[in-house]
Amino acid sequence: MQRARLRLSLLLSLLVPAAAQTATPDRIVGWSEASGPALFNGVQAQSVADTCPPASILCRSLLGSSLFYAGGTAYDPRHDAVWITTGATVQEIELATCTVRCQFTAQLMNANAVVSGLAVLDGGRRLLQLETTPGYLGLRSYDTTACPPTPLRDGCSMMLPPGAVAAGLAVDPASALVLYSVSTPTALDWDTEVLVARDSDRCTPLCRVVLARCGPFYPRSGVVTGLAYDPCGRRLYATNGKHTQGLLVRDPFHCDFERTWCCPTGSNWDYKGLAVAPVVTANDVGRPCAPPQCRPCPAVATLAGGAPIVGNPDFALGVEGAEVGSRAVLVLGAGPCTSGATFPFLCGPLHPSLQPLPYLSPPLPVLGPGIGCVGRAQLDFGVPLAPSLCGATLCAQWVIACPTAVQVLAMSSALEFVLR
Repeated sequence: MQRARLRLSLLLSLLVPAAAQTATPDRIVGWSEASGPALFNGVQAQSVADTCPPASILCRSLLGSSLFYAGGTAYDPRHDAVWITTGATVQEIELATCTVRCQFTAQLMNANAVVSGLAVLDGGRRLLQLETTPGYLGLRSYDTTACPPTPLRDGCSMMLPPGAVAAGLAVDPASALVLYSVSTPTALDWDTEVLVARDSDRCTPLCRVVLARCGPFYPRSGVVTGLAYDPCGRRLYATNGKHTQGLLVRDPFHCDFERTWCCPTGSNWDYKGLAVAPVVTANDVGRPCAPPQCRPCPAVATLAGGAPIVGNPDFALGVEGAEVGSRAVLVLGAGPCTSGATFPFLCGPLHPSLQPLPYLSPPLPVLGPGIGCVGRAQLDFGVPLAPSLCGATLCAQWVIACPTAVQVLAMSSALEFVLR
């Protein structure tokens, strides 16, 4: 297995020169509240495009808080889900089904504070929490490998100017940096600074920068209620609830940002948190096949372990619908799926590219209840935290040794997917 993982690492390293960098994320999402009387709150999504398409609600969710600075959002690639908070309660919601995976009461260091920002660390295995009340901010994290998450003893706090609140939180995982916003009231409106600190010393900022406003003036237009960071495009997103701006991060260690995007939500919902949640791009290629000695099982290659996101430690590839009792080998090729190479010992075309040589997994047992075409296998390997892989395309297909006296080979359909 160790040798197989080294071969997989080599394959991914060959993708680096050809990986197409993603200029912008597919979408930003955020826990939001309706403007005016609100009977419910929800997770809102908006595509990042120059045309400023309006945001729309993906999932209904927890009721909100009357405090404008309460609430936060973080994207967890392990489950293609978002963590959201009202300020007191935290939930994890799957984006595809709106299923609540986990819910717990936030553990606060200051009894007067509320949770005002969320972000994930270690590919989702830690959840970072920002808490605030006027004149104060605190940061602490949770171990999210179980539900409810376990609060960790890594908290720190800062005193803020009178009346100031901290309501936006983001993480640059590749640089191990934490970014958070502090909004301070002025005679006319609010001014917001973004502070950048190392994750290992979160309450000691390396630098800070004042954000320009995005959108027209209105009460609290200068407050930032959510931050999100896109490691593929190296962009920071900041929202005041009604408008969101995107900033190219030239040098995060010196707060060198350049604004490149400013759009209204175009909806009746105001962001109270923000996260980048790329859309998963995956397409089936070809068809499964089996020789006469095997059951004609409709085996398909699948994504597993969450989304194919750079830095997702739980990402995996699987096969479903294979014959129970067989053994399966994953063939993973760099680049898009091809029209297929044929071999006399295979029942159909092999779609992963053969240049460079594809990765071949060790044979894995296909398990399932009973007998027949209900078997599954899965290979866990994770995606390295390497932004240079963003935009790279891979092709996966399974070759399956049927459980017969004479070993013969069936094949799954192939799956082409993009790393985000």
